[in-house]
Amino acid sequence: MSTSTPMDSIKALSAKELIECDTPQPGWIIDDFILERGITIIGGPTASLKSMISLHAALTSCFEIEFFGRQANKVPIVYLDAENNTGVEKDRLSKLANGLSLFKDIQEKDPQLYFVNYSNFKFVKSCRQLFEEEIVKKYKAKLIVVDTFTRFFVGEANESKHINQFYEFLKYFCDKYGTSWLILHHTRKGNQAHKNIDDLRGSSDIAAFADIVFILEKHSNNFVKLSQVKNRHSEPIENISVRLISTTDESLSLQLDSTKTQNGRENNVKKKKEKCAEEIQNWAKLCNQKVFQSKEIENEFENSNFKKNCIYDALKALVASGFFKKETKGTYTLQV
Repeated sequence: MSTSTPMDSIKALSAKELIECDTPQPGWIIDDFILERGITIIGGPTASLKSMISLHAALTSCFEIEFFGRQANKVPIVYLDAENNTGVEKDRLSKLANGLSLFKDIQEKDPQLYFVNYSNFKFVKSCRQLFEEEIVKKYKAKLIVVDTFTRFFVGEANESKHINQFYEFLKYFCDKYGTSWLILHHTRKGNQAHKNIDDLRGSSDIAAFADIVFILEKHSNNFVKLSQVKNRHSEPIENISVRLISTTDESLSLQLDSTKTQNGRENNVKKKKEKCAEEIQNWAKLCNQKVFQSKEIENEFENSNFKKNCIYDALKALVASGFFKKETKGTYTLQV
C-alpha cells in the first residue's frame, strides 16, 4: 500500500490567506541569542571560549539573570559534553558559578541543569529513540547544548546528505518537544580571525539549517568578539566583546568589554521599544474604542516578541508623544 501523499490532499494558501493568517512571533530562551524551538550555532577556533560562553548562557537561563544585557528565561537544560571529562566540567561550573554568585543557589535549589559526559549518542535516526527516552523525556530538556558538533555527527561534514541527516534529528525534537539547540562547532584552521559564516568547518548546509549563527573571533586567550552572522528572524545584533576575568583561583566571570558593546545593546533596546510602540499604535487605531487597560494591551501582545517591560516602556513613550493620555493607574485614553 502506497504511503505517498495524494496530490489532491495538498492545500496551498493564497497570498491573501498567507498575509492574513495568525502566526505567533518566535519566543526566546535568551533574547536575540537562543530561539525557542530553534537552532543556534556558535563557531570559533580552538580555545576561543565557546564552552565558557555556552555554560555562562546555561547558568543565566537557569536563574533568569541577564546574559550580556539580554533577558534569559528559565528552562530545563542538558549539556552534552563529549570534549571534556567530569573534572573539567566541575571546575568550569564551580568557577563560573562563583563568578555569578550562584554557587550556593546551585547547592540549595534545583536549577534543572544536567551534564552528560557521553559521546556514544550519535545524531542519527537509529539513536533517536534512546536519546528521546534518556535525555529529552528523562530530564524534560527544553534546551540541549551540544559540545561539540563533531562528536555527535556521523558521516562526512562536506556532504549535504549527511548534514541533512543531522538536521532531521534536531528538527524531530524541535517539532515534537519544542526543544532548542545550542551547538558548538569549530571554524576552519588557519587564520584565527574568523568573521564570516563560511568559516564554519564543513558544508555550507550546516549554517543553512541554523536559525542563529555566531562566529567567535579570538583576540587573546581571554578576549573574544562574538559576531552574529545569521539571524533568520530579525536583523543581526551588534557584535558582543567579551573578556574572561579571573578574580581568584576559584572564580571566573565573563564580562562585556567595551562601551561599543554597551552602546550597541542600548540601541537594540531602543529599537525594540520603538517597534513595540509602533505596533501598539497601529493596533489601537484599528480598535473601536477610546479607553484601554494596560492589562488588555499586555494580553494582546503577550504572544509577540516583546517582553512585559518593553511593552510598558512603549506605553510610556506613547503617553509622552501624546498618542495616549494616562488617566489613572493602568488606564489609557486614545488622543487621536
